[in-house]
Amino acid sequence: MSRILVIDDSLSALQLTEMILGEAGYEVRTCSEGKKALRMLEREAFDLVITDIYMPDLDGLEVIREEHRIRPNVPVVAVSGVTGPRNMLSVALRLGACQTVQKPFSRASLLDAVEAALHAPRPGSGDSKVAGPSAVPPGRSARSPIDRPAATLDCK
Repeated sequence: MSRILVIDDSLSALQLTEMILGEAGYEVRTCSEGKKALRMLEREAFDLVITDIYMPDLDGLEVIREEHRIRPNVPVVAVSGVTGPRNMLSVALRLGACQTVQKPFSRASLLDAVEAALHAPRPGSGDSKVAGPSAVPPGRSARSPIDRPAATLDCK
């Protein structure tokens, strides 16, 4: 079972994300503050991090930078409800997020992004191997790169 850390300052977004991922068979930890989440990353092992972009104490872009320093092999999915010129999801991809999800999101779009991120090549692996079958919860199937949403990059 994959362990996922979800970071969002919105309690309703945290609860919804935790419910969707939990029902899909993932082990989920949540945190409403970026700085606390980074401390969790230093102490605990996770298979994936999902972070909101706009948060008051530490924005998601800085979370992505620091997460890559602390756990360089753990993929990140960036989430944001901001649209238009302030949409920073493309910046999140350039900083190393593997996937992005626009809020409000559907159950399917969140799970597709999670599966794609968990199956992306890992940095430092020396090849393009992907996470093993245990990364996909029962009842879900891994998607090929062709099936990924348009706003994605493989982790490097």
